[in-house]
Amino acid sequence: MGYEYRSGLSGVPRKEHRHRKQGIACSLYEGKMDKECVRLCDVVNLFKGIKTTDSCCGHGQRPYRIWFAAKDLQCLPQLLYWFDSCHCGYCDWRIYVTTDCGMSPVHFCIEGPIGEKAYSQAKSIATQIRKYIIQKLRKEDEDGCDAP
Repeated sequence: MGYEYRSGLSGVPRKEHRHRKQGIACSLYEGKMDKECVRLCDVVNLFKGIKTTDSCCGHGQRPYRIWFAAKDLQCLPQLLYWFDSCHCGYCDWRIYVTTDCGMSPVHFCIEGPIGEKAYSQAKSIATQIRKYIIQKLRKEDEDGCDAP
């Protein structure tokens, strides 16, 4: 489903979001979006230079997918790390690059399994990433460094 991502850690004004309680500013999306994709899209959009553009939970018929653009290839390693089976604990996830027959700019796609398995794994991966980012932000606050 298509949507427009708004905000992230950029400080753009937005409505209060439940994740704010944990000290992470999360996104709101304009347009229709599958609720099963919101949590993972939120954390993917926290990575510098990464912006989700579309998502679909697959509705129990097709693979779970989130499409995103990367500012440059240097932005990818920190995100790709979390979808490697030895880091997320699941072997059903992959990230691939795609374009169309009109040679449009490339987009990346996170693809997972189908149905409830995908939804529970996506939630788990999002939780792992959020924990990492919270720890990183706390450490950088203590050290006086930049966020991820």
